Amino acid sequence: MKKILVPTDFSEQAMVATQVATQLGKNAGAKVTLLNVVEVPGGPSFSTTGPGAPSTDPSDNVFVLSMVKQAQEKMEELVNEDQFEGCDLHYLVTVGNPFSQIQEMTKEEGVDLVVMGTKGATGLEEFLVGSNTERVVRLSKAPVLTLKSNIDINNIKSIALATSLHEDDLKIAKALKDLVDATSASLHVVRINTPNNFQSDRITKNQMANFVKKLGIEGIAEHSYSDAIEEDGIIHFAEANNVDLIAMATHGRTGFLHLLSGSIAEDVVNHARRPVWTFNIK
Repeated sequence: MKKILVPTDFSEQAMVATQVATQLGKNAGAKVTLLNVVEVPGGPSFSTTGPGAPSTDPSDNVFVLSMVKQAQEKMEELVNEDQFEGCDLHYLVTVGNPFSQIQEMTKEEGVDLVVMGTKGATGLEEFLVGSNTERVVRLSKAPVLTLKSNIDINNIKSIALATSLHEDDLKIAKALKDLVDATSASLHVVRINTPNNFQSDRITKNQMANFVKKLGIEGIAEHSYSDAIEEDGIIHFAEANNVDLIAMATHGRTGFLHLLSGSIAEDVVNHARRPVWTFNIK
């Protein structure tokens, strides 16, 4: 793990992500970059002196330039705080769409981990709106660590990898090993058994042994856990076993397919109290 990205809007949740990311950066010897994206107002350009003609360059807008300057000043204060001493910490302020900018920087800079704070969402808000964090979880080409509250990364002693045991899930092996190495945590691999996806213990045991062998990480504990639905099983397993962090793959569904089937990873991110690490294997 060499490069960590932290999108920030200077909120309480973003500060949590910054604090955890800098701890990880120190442990892994990684560069940490804070990214703030100033959103461009839609439609015709406007300025502090009134409406104007459409601009070919949104950053020419007086209001946007003022927002960029304010963000840069906040960033300067943030990266120079004493609590971040000893971390290779940098910042970048850009103009545009937050999700697009996060995706672009992740790809261009070869980011190894995106760390984001989230409030989570429930009910109608979850169905209709979701959040930028959920969208990044679903589509990011780099692993994403989401947090609801501040944690001491050095207190992460156990990680639960929830998996279907399919070959595709092995794509997370290298990134997962980076996470295990950065936290020095023990790893639990668990398959959730549900009424709609039932599998005998004999079959699960054989599949688990093959999966763990191919994963290539030492000292793995193997589990099968039964629950009504998979997302509840993942959360309940973590609670029952005092796991500190949940890890899982996501399949990056979009459009109508995502609307129909949803995303187990996004549901877990929304409802779990623990940090959740996800990796898009699409």
